[in-house]
Amino acid sequence: MSAAAGKAAAEKHIAMRVSSIALLVNIALCLIKFFLGLIASSGALVSDAVHSASDVGATLVVMLGFQFAKQAPDKRHPYGHDKIECMVGIALAFILLATAAVLGFQGCIGIRLALQGGELVVPGSLALIGAALSIIVQETMYRFTIVRAKQLQSSSLEASAWHHRSDAFSSIGSFAGIAAARMGLPILDPITAVIISLFIIKVGWMILIKGIAQTIDEAVDGVTEDSIRDLVLQNQRVYAISDLLTRQAGGKMFIDLSIACDAELSLKQAHSIAEEVHLLLEATFPRLLHCNVHVDPYMQGSSEA
Repeated sequence: MSAAAGKAAAEKHIAMRVSSIALLVNIALCLIKFFLGLIASSGALVSDAVHSASDVGATLVVMLGFQFAKQAPDKRHPYGHDKIECMVGIALAFILLATAAVLGFQGCIGIRLALQGGELVVPGSLALIGAALSIIVQETMYRFTIVRAKQLQSSSLEASAWHHRSDAFSSIGSFAGIAAARMGLPILDPITAVIISLFIIKVGWMILIKGIAQTIDEAVDGVTEDSIRDLVLQNQRVYAISDLLTRQAGGKMFIDLSIACDAELSLKQAHSIAEEVHLLLEATFPRLLHCNVHVDPYMQGSSEA
């Protein structure tokens, strides 16, 4: 097994383990919140349970995505399958947005009923327990997942982590709304559901934009490109950088680099310089998956400094 294949297998193992834990936690939490919400007559907690149900679907999508995204390159896909992970992130964003639409719609129905003089049911104390449990569990899952997402530079795991964080905030809102309703303001229960949905829309939109950016080969940020230039120009045999193109997909980075060197160098010497630059970039940027270094003859005034 090659080093790249071994790294991909290790990343897949970590992601699948994290996702499996998240799947079990979300199933249990969804059922607990749903039944406590029904028993305690809390629309906010039932809506919160729907959010957790979307997390179950999101986790399954992440697991499916990693199953395919981390496959080794093949003849038809010589650059690998990492963009599948970008597509997974986009799918998760749409799941979040759909969840927000359901929560917001249900909350608006409750608000309309209250404004028309209808009587809203005051949630029971069990709803507070369910919301508090959800806050603790989902914030813990967020912290557990986001560390692994950053470790793997995984956009889909990051999206999954934000599912946990949005569920934690959703539960904080549910807790506040339920408490207020029990104190004599039952309209705050559906109002909370609407506020929660707006927060989820914001998170879903951010994840969607990031997934689309990686799918269309967006360049890495300016700070990273500046770091690449600085590293390359540390090599005293590199006179200038003729061209630098970067792109990212599935948390991985790709570089196409043209460097200008002494025009009198032999082919062997030029290759040696390109190899030095290549190895330095790979050692500096762990998420660099592919780097192509081309050597041009240096011509005074024709290259970027």
